[in-house]
Amino acid sequence: MPDLSAGYTISKKAAMLFVLLVFALLVLNASLIIQNRSLRASAGTRSPVLHPGSIVPSLSGKDLDGKDFTLSYSNDPRKVVLLVFSPRCGFCTRNMPNWKAMLQSLDRNSYRIVAVSITSDGVKEYVGQQKLTDVPIIAEVDPKSRVSYEMNVTPQTILINSDGKVEKLWIGLLSPDERSEVEQSFSLKLPQITSSNHFSERARIGAG
Repeated sequence: MPDLSAGYTISKKAAMLFVLLVFALLVLNASLIIQNRSLRASAGTRSPVLHPGSIVPSLSGKDLDGKDFTLSYSNDPRKVVLLVFSPRCGFCTRNMPNWKAMLQSLDRNSYRIVAVSITSDGVKEYVGQQKLTDVPIIAEVDPKSRVSYEMNVTPQTILINSDGKVEKLWIGLLSPDERSEVEQSFSLKLPQITSSNHFSERARIGAG
């Protein structure tokens, strides 16, 4: 008569291994769920833009002629003003009179002004239409720089000191309080632009 005890022992071990495997998979699945929720929460609370106090690295990209362009902060004592736009952003066009007033009024011995497009399509045509001829243009931002500078929203006006520290940041068409802040920060006068709802006029890329 065949000995069934050996087969029973093997079956018992196989069942235990199966239970352990299922338990391990359940633990792994629970861990992944917790991690996924944590990542979603982190993404949901992360600001889509820089904020005062942020330290930024050099800004790299291509100019209108496709040549490499790098904006560094270690070799120039002047502050930097970034004008962040997109040719597809209608609110950038509405904000253009403010930027042109800054271009005309700011002392270039104290400030470096650079216009940065977060999309490369149609930049040369847009710059020509807006007559942005007296300011360096980054027509194509390096992907790493775009991440470092959180360039997800347009228009933005960013003031950065010579150490690469963000001092001020204004998003979208300026509210009355922001207009006053810009005028006081740069000692200049901005033109009057009608803005019925400041917050609704903050446009993400492709929405403007």
